[in-house]
Amino acid sequence: MANLLKEKKTVVMIAHTLSIVKNADQILVVADGTIKESGTHEELLAENGKYAAMWNAEQKITV
Repeated sequence: MANLLKEKKTVVMIAHTLSIVKNADQILVVADGTIKESGTHEELLAENGKYAAMWNAEQKITV
């Protein structure tokens, strides 16, 4: 998997653990079959939307 991520390709990852995708170039938040939010980890945290809520909840569990 690490070799795939080094090459210039599109990789679609589905994750429920956000720390796995936080370094992705583009993160899509999908709910009810539609894209609700998109951006980098930092951009999505700044939007303070669903991604930020999920990230904050995950951090409380793992800390």
